Amino acid sequence: MKKLGLALAATLFVSSFSASPSSAAGFPDVSDANRFHKEIQYLSDEGVITGFTDGKFQPKAGVTRGQAAIMLGKALGYSAEKQNTPFKDVDASIVSSGYIEKLVKEGIISGYPDGTFKPAKTVTRAEMAIFISRAFDWGYEGEPEYFFDVQKGMKAYHAIQKLSAWGVAAGYEQNMFRPAETLTREQFAAFTARAMNLNEFGVGPDEVEVAFLDVGQGDATYVEYADGRAVLIDAGPNAEQISRALKEIGARPIDALILTHPDPEHMGGAAWVIENYGVQKVYESGLPIDPVGFKDYENAIQQNNIAVKTAKTGDNLSLDASVAIQVLHADPKAETADDGGMVLKMTSDLWDFLLAGDATPEVQQHLVDKYDLKADVLQVPHHGKETYYTYPLIDEVKARMAILSYSGKPDDSVVNDLRASGSDIYDTHNQGNVIYVITDEFMRMNVNRYLFGYGQLVPDIRIVKKDLKAEVVTLTNYDRVNADMTGFTLVSVKGNETFKFPDGFILRSGQSVDITSGPNAVHQPPNSLKWTNANVWDDGGDAAKLFEFPSSMLDEMP
Repeated sequence: MKKLGLALAATLFVSSFSASPSSAAGFPDVSDANRFHKEIQYLSDEGVITGFTDGKFQPKAGVTRGQAAIMLGKALGYSAEKQNTPFKDVDASIVSSGYIEKLVKEGIISGYPDGTFKPAKTVTRAEMAIFISRAFDWGYEGEPEYFFDVQKGMKAYHAIQKLSAWGVAAGYEQNMFRPAETLTREQFAAFTARAMNLNEFGVGPDEVEVAFLDVGQGDATYVEYADGRAVLIDAGPNAEQISRALKEIGARPIDALILTHPDPEHMGGAAWVIENYGVQKVYESGLPIDPVGFKDYENAIQQNNIAVKTAKTGDNLSLDASVAIQVLHADPKAETADDGGMVLKMTSDLWDFLLAGDATPEVQQHLVDKYDLKADVLQVPHHGKETYYTYPLIDEVKARMAILSYSGKPDDSVVNDLRASGSDIYDTHNQGNVIYVITDEFMRMNVNRYLFGYGQLVPDIRIVKKDLKAEVVTLTNYDRVNADMTGFTLVSVKGNETFKFPDGFILRSGQSVDITSGPNAVHQPPNSLKWTNANVWDDGGDAAKLFEFPSSMLDEMP
């Protein structure tokens, strides 16, 4: 799935861009406290950068276009031979001329309309983003950060998005990138080191990905940790279904396979997964497995020398210390597989997923009596069948999102109970793979089979203040995750006027934003957003409503 850290295809040949080399050891003006100390030391050790004649690095000094050309040219293995160029200010006497000529031909750097290159001009952060995005390409991976001062239509917009998604570029406080700011030598070192070695220096957020797979009438949940290891919980009804779903999401090799119980809808594709995805370990429920019905599974275990362990209630089956996969229930002595199957809860500091498997009403009641089951996402028991009546569980979990996996139709009573509890319902039958991308700040989800653009899991945003005379409405994010408010709208009911939040606007957890209008409207994101200089609100009385979608109201203030 969407991970960074891909190796460069070409060997990097790099050296200094300064006039006079000095020792590649430590620089007296770059202490351990410098935020880019590791990147600077790395490039010094690799011979990429050197200091000045006094031994200093001058981390705050600007980088010129000529210096940038030398660095990028050597990094890409281009010729250093001086030569004349099409630019009237770059001839064969300029040390960077050979690199400039090659980089221009490759479309990495360009000159100015007046026919000059301006090699002595300092480079901005936006310009460097363009250069690096053209010079190195790992694909558009990960989730880019939103910057308030980087808007669509800017020349560097897509380059900055790419570098942010790759983990090469980060911004400043209050989600600012400062694209017009002069690039310093220490920033140049950070950009370059990260571009050369994403695994070592990438700054993108760690991501956990959880995908509820479309496998027809069955269950399969794929979990990928930040370090790239993966777990599959159940394997769907057959090889055809699970192979297609895993291919659709671009699954990595699967380190551990958790089989909640020996039901064909849950482990029919297990043998195929073991044979094709490099499974190292299998966790079983301890319930007896039909040796005839699952002969291919037993053969795959033996032929691939797979370690098999029996999971017990209380076990943590996770491969990552930051994410728990706790076994809330497993009973190998139960009369039926559904009574004894595993119920799992995946948790981190910021989110919880409850995977109820095929838990029977009796098991559900036991869980309600024993645990705090509140969770952000509930995988509904037994594909939404009424015979596995779920109201006590649904009422206890109070999930914001409910996932149904089926090929037929869930029972209306279950769907109605989910809606009554406040859950948004998604299903793999109609919407394909339901994928969550989770960082320490965001939980994003995708519910389109082939469209991998992530929408925000709706947080708890409320209208907390409405000053109609001052034309200011204040919203606060009470949730524990940040909210991407792209597409959200605030409506002045009396005048039927609508404010649409700008694309990518982030309202951080616990923070507030003022929506301002009238002659004193202020636009200072992220604290205030300007609607219009016209008066919107009727100060004699006007209700305010906040919508995620036109038909989905989040809050209102009469």
